[in-house]
Amino acid sequence: MFLRLGLLLSLCSSIYANVVSLDSANVDTVLKSNDVVFVNFYAEWCRFSQMLKPIYNEAAEKFKDYPAGKVVWASVDADQQSEIATRFSVNKYPTLKLFRKGELVKKEFRGQRSVEALTAFIQKQFDTGIVVLSSAEELNTKLQAGKRNVVGFFPQTGGVEFETFSMAASVLREDCIFHQATGALFQADLQHGSKITFQGPEDQAPQVYEGGLGDFDQLKKWLAERCVPLVREITFENAEELTEENLPFLILFRHPDDKHSEQLYKDAVIREIPDQKVPLENYDNL
Repeated sequence: MFLRLGLLLSLCSSIYANVVSLDSANVDTVLKSNDVVFVNFYAEWCRFSQMLKPIYNEAAEKFKDYPAGKVVWASVDADQQSEIATRFSVNKYPTLKLFRKGELVKKEFRGQRSVEALTAFIQKQFDTGIVVLSSAEELNTKLQAGKRNVVGFFPQTGGVEFETFSMAASVLREDCIFHQATGALFQADLQHGSKITFQGPEDQAPQVYEGGLGDFDQLKKWLAERCVPLVREITFENAEELTEENLPFLILFRHPDDKHSEQLYKDAVIREIPDQKVPLENYDNL
């Protein structure tokens, strides 16, 4: 009996060892030194947190052999580490948040709380989300109309500029569609070297990024200003996520077919408060 208990405790310790506990001393280092960090914010008194813990740990165990710096499964005791919970706007438990390259991804995990779902979610993070263009003609056929498209033109894959573009794509993949155009097939666009362009749903022509192609912070800021619109639509899927930002709302309630009011609203927001950083929402009153 004691032998079985010892084996059980040893197994549990091994599984739990695959989850890194974050505190004020290590949180920034862990987040910034790994490609993907998945964090479980929990409270010991919360029944749902206790139910998730063994599932989360079992899913984490499947990634134990990944190379160092690739992925970390982590946890935060929100009561003991309240400053971290507050920093990332956590007010319910358990909350699962994802970080890429040290950057918080806006959309937290809201899927099924199962080993399979958690595993699939993290495995998907290693897909860059970048659409590779194989011909100049695809610049017209694969860029999605009505969407926000970013295209990176590079002589070849690799190098500081290409890696900076890939990092930006990883962070903003939920907000823009990223495309990669490399090699001699895109010689016409590469006459003056690498470049990055953005084309939104209302743009007649692509906007060209004029900043340093190797400056991640500058590129991310330029893209974020274009990929995350000042006026966004509230849906049943994103309403909870948006309200959790704890920011004020300016909301237009309109009929789905009333495009005129929508355009007047967008024009007024852009004209009167273009420098606002809070999300101003546009809600279809269905």
